[in-house]
Amino acid sequence: MDDETQRAALRLQERAEKAEQSTQGVESTLTPHYRLSLADQKKQSSLSTAAKIGVFVAIVFDMIVPYGMGRAWALSKTGQVIRIFQHIDPRGWAVVAWLSVTLLCACLGRAMSATRRAGWLWLAYANFFVVQLLAGVGLLKWNFWYSTWVVYDESSVFADAIDLGLMASLFGLVVFAVVFVLLLVMVKRDSPLNILLQGWMAFTLFLLVEMAMLIVMLFGGISIFANL
Repeated sequence: MDDETQRAALRLQERAEKAEQSTQGVESTLTPHYRLSLADQKKQSSLSTAAKIGVFVAIVFDMIVPYGMGRAWALSKTGQVIRIFQHIDPRGWAVVAWLSVTLLCACLGRAMSATRRAGWLWLAYANFFVVQLLAGVGLLKWNFWYSTWVVYDESSVFADAIDLGLMASLFGLVVFAVVFVLLLVMVKRDSPLNILLQGWMAFTLFLLVEMAMLIVMLFGGISIFANL
């Protein structure tokens, strides 16, 4: 009986050693990324100080430079800007302005949810440049129609259309944000309306709100403010 007990104990010890060896083999095949703790992974994935400064400078550049360029063109090369305006109908310029802001919001939204964010962030950066350039050319502010009339005179309808397109898309974003927050607060998890808060359905809701603002702007806003 003692011999059988010893042999059973030896077999158990051998199995334990084999299990330990196999575990060590698996650990050795793991990449260093998987062996790091969560805190270490966050440290590695976070931007360095130089990178953060670079991102900040790039954002400030995109906020100031294109707007300044557009405004300078509007004030110093008004005739050339008007000739460029005249190639497209005012409603076309309104759609271009609306589309630039809508694409900017869409790219930022995808960057927040996608695993690979770099491409979407670059697209958002490029769209923001276009938005600021159009805002500068249109002399965008709350009472923009006074400034555009002083600078562009009878051709101010084009700049007014650009400003209305930009503001329509921004107003659509505000409306969508309010609706989305209300749905988050009021809709229960088991409600059929909860699908509107998920992924592509939320994006579709955003586009529907933006399209509604575009229609109102094209067939109402431009006719009122730009006297089309």
